[in-house]
Amino acid sequence: MKRPVRWVRALLLTVGVFVIGAYAALTWLVPYGVTRLLARALGGEVTVGKAVFSLPMTTTLTDVRLATNTPEAAFTIPRVVLKPRWFSYPLRTIWLDAVELERPLLRLTRTSSGTLLWPAPAQLTEALLAREAVPAPVAPERLPWRVQISSLHVIDGVVDFIDQQPAAPFHGALDHVSLVIGPVSVPFGADPFAGQAAGPTGVSFAIRSKIVGDAGHAAPAYCSGWIDLAVNDLQASCRLEPLPLAAFDPYYQGTTQLRVYTTALRSTSQWWARSNEFNARIQLELVN
Repeated sequence: MKRPVRWVRALLLTVGVFVIGAYAALTWLVPYGVTRLLARALGGEVTVGKAVFSLPMTTTLTDVRLATNTPEAAFTIPRVVLKPRWFSYPLRTIWLDAVELERPLLRLTRTSSGTLLWPAPAQLTEALLAREAVPAPVAPERLPWRVQISSLHVIDGVVDFIDQQPAAPFHGALDHVSLVIGPVSVPFGADPFAGQAAGPTGVSFAIRSKIVGDAGHAAPAYCSGWIDLAVNDLQASCRLEPLPLAAFDPYYQGTTQLRVYTTALRSTSQWWARSNEFNARIQLELVN
């Protein structure tokens, strides 16, 4: 029996070391690059608990949150899954097949003085306040990176709203939010709205959630449609199943109190826009 040739053994060993080294480099470089990209995009105002790379080409971020979070206004995502396709440095573009946001939480609060507290990076707030009617052209070498997302999924999200202004504070929420939207183009620059027409503009969306109000009164709601940011076109239809008006009981407290008993609100609506002309048709029905 012949012994294997030494050069074959050396070649196999070299290939094995290269594959192991490449995988080890990817498991460190990819999470580091994604974390750094998020930090630069949001001016260092986002924190990531842990980033993990796994095959086939999937990056998972855990405990993602804004550094400016407070008990009254917060945005957190326990788990983000990124599935990339390709990237181009000359085009400064990253293509992602899918982005999944699992159990995100958005909390808003209106204080007793009427001030609305909501979580937002200071960089985004300043861009909104300083935005000009006609954005200044950007030099080619200063073009921001752009992320093209084929499909964005929000899984079991929560929008939490606390209103401290009524005599009896109101606590409502959109619970079990499920959202599918795509394709989406996200520019990473000083002005998040600069060049927003570049890339895909027609976006379809579908969302469903449960509207939860006072004392646990709740009802499901649905919306679907599409939007084209390039020409400001919109078409959507929404439906709200019977929601007990008792869900808003704190708003009926005051000098005159209203008891709604078993009355519930049902709604269907259509929304559309063409060239900045907005129209809506809303049907409200009181049952019981």
